[in-house]
Amino acid sequence: MRILKKIFKSKKQADLELISNPKVLFNNKISVFEITLSRHKIGDSVNELRLDEVILTGLETYPKKTEGRIWKDDKTFVLINGKEIEFTLKERIEAVINEGGWIGYKDGSRFRIKNEKITSFSLHLERLSPYSELSKKSIIQKLGKRVKIKETYEEFDGTLFHTDIMNFERLISITWDDWDKKILVISLGDLVKEKLDNTLSRVMQKE
Repeated sequence: MRILKKIFKSKKQADLELISNPKVLFNNKISVFEITLSRHKIGDSVNELRLDEVILTGLETYPKKTEGRIWKDDKTFVLINGKEIEFTLKERIEAVINEGGWIGYKDGSRFRIKNEKITSFSLHLERLSPYSELSKKSIIQKLGKRVKIKETYEEFDGTLFHTDIMNFERLISITWDDWDKKILVISLGDLVKEKLDNTLSRVMQKE
């Protein structure tokens, strides 16, 4: 019986979900490509997403001949030949799938799509609740020695607005709201590498 229990335990999969096991975010032994958000991993096909739960899109490609965009009544409209035409959620999702962009669930899970695959994901709104007790100092410590920090200041009075705390090796970025003293967004994947590359290039230019 003990042998059977040991075999069962060895086959039991580790919990790598960011919501049910938030510790995986700061575990340096776990690759971001193993971590899941809403049961999705970086590298998964867009077909794995629950498209019926998508409520928003971002950075999608707009129809040809679009002259302008209008947002009203929680809907998106485009101007084509002077006419206002609704760009429906279904059409926007299809544009993201085909051309790339972002899609988001109601719970605050958001996914970046490129070439019909998930390349990044981020946590917003209620998805941040497992991390609500973290301080800025503890986040910097937990992300390790390879951390890069980018501070953004308010143009009007020069106060610190928010801080991006990024780890290049693990492709993790946490944006801290310095006004409200809380996490704004947690991001994982290729988007973080782009943010880091942009930060490093600006530093090199200054030098």
